Amino acid sequence: MTRGKFFIFLIFSLALLLTGFALLYRYTQTHEVIDFWGPEGCQSISSPDHVELWQLVPWTDQSTDLPEGSTISIQDRQYIATKKKSVTKAPGYINASGALILNRNYNWSPREEQLDCVPAWTHALLYRRGKHTTVVAISLNCGWVYSREANRVAGINKSIAEGLARLFQEQLGS
Repeated sequence: MTRGKFFIFLIFSLALLLTGFALLYRYTQTHEVIDFWGPEGCQSISSPDHVELWQLVPWTDQSTDLPEGSTISIQDRQYIATKKKSVTKAPGYINASGALILNRNYNWSPREEQLDCVPAWTHALLYRRGKHTTVVAISLNCGWVYSREANRVAGINKSIAEGLARLFQEQLGS
């Protein structure tokens, strides 16, 4: 084997090795998140066409019909949006969205660590991409998010929860 062929082989082998490492690294960073939000949900969160922030209150008036387009279901309970705001271009939401698709920002069994926390689902981010909508319901008091896709909750780390609380305050004043 000539020297030039050896270096070409070496460079090609190194490229294959680094490609394998990159794929493995990306898998370890996102595989639980994909199970939680679903593949389409992760795509909606990572590159949405539109993002809307809702302030929520539980729907308690069972005598009237739910208003169209302003309700979501979280853990088999209905919530109504009292405020809605488009935050697609708002400062900070690209970073927040990026944080929501990395495994390291989650505690996958928050109920075991916070047995006495009762979540107050006060906010939701609705990520739309094409015809798919992903709802990220957020309980700031517990530091939890809810996925309708998986029908389960996960904890978010404290810095992410605090950052989301600041963003919500800036956008909704709540």
